[in-house]
Amino acid sequence: MAVLGSVALAFLIMLPALFAPDTYVPPIAFFAATAIGTVGLYIAYVTPVYLRLRAGDAFKPGAWTLGPKYRWMCVVSVIWTVLMVVFFSLPFTPAGVPGRSEFDWTAVNYAPIVNLVLFGAIGIWWVAGAKNKFTGPVRNIEFDDAMGIIDDEETAEPPAGTATTPTS
Repeated sequence: MAVLGSVALAFLIMLPALFAPDTYVPPIAFFAATAIGTVGLYIAYVTPVYLRLRAGDAFKPGAWTLGPKYRWMCVVSVIWTVLMVVFFSLPFTPAGVPGRSEFDWTAVNYAPIVNLVLFGAIGIWWVAGAKNKFTGPVRNIEFDDAMGIIDDEETAEPPAGTATTPTS
């Protein structure tokens, strides 16, 4: 069902391409869809970075860490992401700028509108009840401190018809 929903949303996002004028214009729907995906990826990648920066010294680093350099690296990456979100939200052509004499609705970059609606819907869903149901990631493999997989205990007997080798 999630796949069908994603396909339907992708179709709706690309629907404005059908209403483009017959004259040559940049592929606004393609640019907007690319901007939507790019902004979403930037925000997805920077969210843990921002949370790490916000946690400060209360954060317990794992096996891989940047040490004290995390502060300036996190700040730079958050600033970079803000700049890229603004950049990909700008109009693609002068005809997409509201208030200009050559303004045309078919040239508007609708990526910021789609992203705001999406993040608004996710925010409402989170506040409405998802925050009470989320208990964290479910682990089905245990790891030791060095992030190696802990071997499962051996089963009582191997299946019938399989060769066994003695262990020393």
